[in-house]
Amino acid sequence: MSSEPRAEAPLGRQRWWTLVGATGAASLTLVDQTIVAIALPTIQAELGMSAGALQWVVTGYILAFAATVALAGRLGDSYGHRRIYLTGIAVFTSASILAAMSPYGAVLLVARVVQGVGGALMLPSAISLVFEAFPKDGRGKAVGIYVSVSQFFLAAGPILGGVLLSVGSWRLVFLVNVPVAILAFTISAIVKPSKQGLASAPRGWSAAILLAAGTGCLVFALQNAHSLGWGSPILWGLMVAGAALTSWFARTQLATSEPLIDLRLFAQQKFRMDALILFVLQFVIIPATVWAAIFLQDGVGLSPLLAGFGVFPYAGSLLVGALAGGRLFDAHGIRAPTLWGIGCMALGTVGFAVAASALNYWLLLPGLLVGGFGAGLSFPALNTDALGQAKDQTRGQASGLLQTIRQSGGAFGAAIVGSIVLAQSASHGLSAAVAGGFLAMGGLLVVVLIQAARRLRGSG
Repeated sequence: MSSEPRAEAPLGRQRWWTLVGATGAASLTLVDQTIVAIALPTIQAELGMSAGALQWVVTGYILAFAATVALAGRLGDSYGHRRIYLTGIAVFTSASILAAMSPYGAVLLVARVVQGVGGALMLPSAISLVFEAFPKDGRGKAVGIYVSVSQFFLAAGPILGGVLLSVGSWRLVFLVNVPVAILAFTISAIVKPSKQGLASAPRGWSAAILLAAGTGCLVFALQNAHSLGWGSPILWGLMVAGAALTSWFARTQLATSEPLIDLRLFAQQKFRMDALILFVLQFVIIPATVWAAIFLQDGVGLSPLLAGFGVFPYAGSLLVGALAGGRLFDAHGIRAPTLWGIGCMALGTVGFAVAASALNYWLLLPGLLVGGFGAGLSFPALNTDALGQAKDQTRGQASGLLQTIRQSGGAFGAAIVGSIVLAQSASHGLSAAVAGGFLAMGGLLVVVLIQAARRLRGSG
């Protein structure tokens, strides 16, 4: 008879209700990164915000999320994932209502920062609850559903925002969160997870300040690399400060027997490899989605709404790929979905680059479909495998670290690929510049594919 405390684990329908609640909450945290973008001009006109302040409606959310998500995972390990997850939903919902009711730009910016913190509290514990609810041979499928639906809404955010804006005020962009959050809260409050072996309560909150400040400096610098310019002393000052603070944090954590966040997770080769590949995938996904949407407008000549629908197949194929990838992981292990996924991403990215010069959407569509399918195929396998390397008491930390790595990958990708495209567009035109950026991403994926094939040789 097993000694593991599984007697109270969600079974049957309760297990799937856990997945429904967690997936809904995760989708909210991701869609709020993109849904607001299309409403920014309307918000600026109504609240009288400057262009610089308007940028913080997006940046404030992402920055708060990235700076606190690793710590949020640690809190889940210490105080219980369900408790921290429900707290996150409450904070996120309250901030969404405040954002919708904001009479001034300053109030909206505060609400967006609080939303980011609420989202950070939700996300690591949400996937930890899913991981605990399902048996080992069903986790890939469950995480595949979780990843596919949440990533689908991330990509669909601009379209959803456009629809809401067409039928009502920009305030609906924030109010739409409320019923979904209440439903997720209700489901998770009713369905109780298995007993958790909690880690000790975190100590040394000065380390938390180091982590938040260091991550915040790095992400802010990368998000604003285009506007500041790569030669800006402010940009490099923030980069150096961020690197110094995070290095100081890492040194203090490795030197103590009771770290705030256990960085020794990176000593495990499988966790380290999974995290690195996830970094690269997000490095490609974010700029690929952004520049595809821009190119469909400025290059192909589609309207903003049609361009949003034009990128939508990338999200749809990602959803299909994630469902297939989860099942493939359960049946065959990490190697097949990872290598096939990266290979499809590389093929789709290069295919988009080759077709760019034709300025024809139907020639670009295969690249979007194949690239999105590949991204979906890899994500569940890598997330499930990485979380499987962590002990029960550190799974929230592992999830938080993976989220920080993915956020950083997206920020690096947006900054670096954006710089490549903008530098080339002035002299070679937009088509050649976009093709160059996509070829660079495709080349990076090929390098990662070769390394992953070597590392995963003999793996299931």
